[in-house]
Amino acid sequence: MTLDPGIRRVRRSIHDHGLSGVTQLALAAMNEVLRPHDVHVWYTLELAGERPVVSLAEGFRLESPADLAPFDQLGPGGLSDARSRVAEGGVPWLILDDDRVAFACWILSHVPTGAARGGRLKLPDRMLCLEYSITQENYRGRGLAPAAWCAIADALQADGITALTTKVGVENVPSRRAVEKVGFREIATVSLRRRRLRLHADVAVSDAEASRFIVEAVRR
Repeated sequence: MTLDPGIRRVRRSIHDHGLSGVTQLALAAMNEVLRPHDVHVWYTLELAGERPVVSLAEGFRLESPADLAPFDQLGPGGLSDARSRVAEGGVPWLILDDDRVAFACWILSHVPTGAARGGRLKLPDRMLCLEYSITQENYRGRGLAPAAWCAIADALQADGITALTTKVGVENVPSRRAVEKVGFREIATVSLRRRRLRLHADVAVSDAEASRFIVEAVRR
């Protein structure tokens, strides 16, 4: 009798690892499938009314450049990523120290997230997304990111935008503190998981009204 290939693999695994070892491997594989793929805390910043003010340190300047060449300073893929984001409607912002990039971020009309079908979560009218913030290593600890976000929020409010949203990895405590410093408040935590080889999102709501656009759009 010819054994099914699957049965042969099971027998070989038991022979190599023992029944206990095979059980441990199976449990580890199951845990890998069931554990959160990623967990992000989502925030919103209302632009109207009083907001904290963080000023940019002397010697730096903030701009939204038409020339994307400086993004090459962000390492391999920096310039090509910038071109792709602009092609999708993204608006770049940079903090420059002379001609050196100290900080970069993007304002998008959608939220890039695996929690939404198609990888893009649509935003309510007059809300935009703050994404892809990065401070170059030599410039960390100088408060550049909060200063940039404050100034960008002012510019967007002047253009009629009423709110910004952003998401931060749940374990990224420094970035979470930074966004909270400029007035972002937590509205939800989204856990992305794999179930039967498909992605699903679990949403823990902190503010039901503010997070409605997330709850209505995520994978179920």
